[in-house]
Amino acid sequence: QYQQGREIPGEETNQTMLELIEGWMTNIHAHLVKRDAEGVLLEYPRIMTIGTRGDKLTPDEKKNVKTTMEKCLSGKVYSEVMKEVFIVDNTTAGSKKEDETYTKLRDEIYDFS
Repeated sequence: QYQQGREIPGEETNQTMLELIEGWMTNIHAHLVKRDAEGVLLEYPRIMTIGTRGDKLTPDEKKNVKTTMEKCLSGKVYSEVMKEVFIVDNTTAGSKKEDETYTKLRDEIYDFS
């Protein structure tokens, strides 16, 4: 792994970011999903994927990253609880020029309860 362009000794991995995300999603799914004897979900856990650094991407690139993530994460065991993929510009949070994705993200978070 790298932090501000510097390698952190002992933190190397041969996994891609997508492989890491898939591992986290599988782990979350394994710990949160509860089913009855017929396999019906007893609870409705939800997972949102939030990509930051949206300020580094053009609108088309943001759309492509979102589409690619959705495509890569679909059809997996955890897909049944995936809510949405958000790509946000976290440099604008709380400002007058806030990324409109934050409104959608807040609505989804409010809907959790």
